[in-house]
Amino acid sequence: MIERSRRNLGLATIDLYYLHNPETQLSAISRKAFAGRLRRAVEVLEKAAEEGRIAAWGVATWDALRVPPTHPSHLSLSDIVAAARDVAGDDHHFAAVQAPVNLAMPQAIAFPSQQAGSRAVPLAQAAAGLGLALFSSASILQGRLVDADLPPEIAALFADVPEGACRALQLPRSAAGITCALVGVSNPGHARDTFGLARYPTAPPEKIAALFS
Repeated sequence: MIERSRRNLGLATIDLYYLHNPETQLSAISRKAFAGRLRRAVEVLEKAAEEGRIAAWGVATWDALRVPPTHPSHLSLSDIVAAARDVAGDDHHFAAVQAPVNLAMPQAIAFPSQQAGSRAVPLAQAAAGLGLALFSSASILQGRLVDADLPPEIAALFADVPEGACRALQLPRSAAGITCALVGVSNPGHARDTFGLARYPTAPPEKIAALFS
């Protein structure tokens, strides 16, 4: 799949290559078997990085990193880092994670789903502590938040931002610990609306945090 992606993109080196939704395997195999598969995947990715076919790799998830440890799909971010270090040492190429962050799904910035030492912290805080970039996916919930009636406190907080895609994107764009809010565009109008948000400052991270305290 790495080779297919390189051909499709016309690139010698892919900047960031993701393992996509690995937690879905947990519905079919044991945790022990999953750990073995993950390690083998890490070995393949690290070899690809050493050969220059990818520059770094990450893990793109839906549920895994934002649900509690008791959830069947939960994955420990520190365990993934440990697997990377076990394979490649401190010079491993595990660099990023991806998880949904939007007005309807704020768990990655608000819910303490990951262990950091003796404390449970949200994914965004855990990723920052481990030196990993966090990319928000489903930033406007596949477009469903563009025309949604937002709660008054959200509308008030983002009042300086135009309604629609820009207002929906302002939360993941502004939240502490988010490297980049990912959003797809299907036509030039969508692109103009989305990139138009760059004209406006981000909301203060402490005000974002106050929404969920």
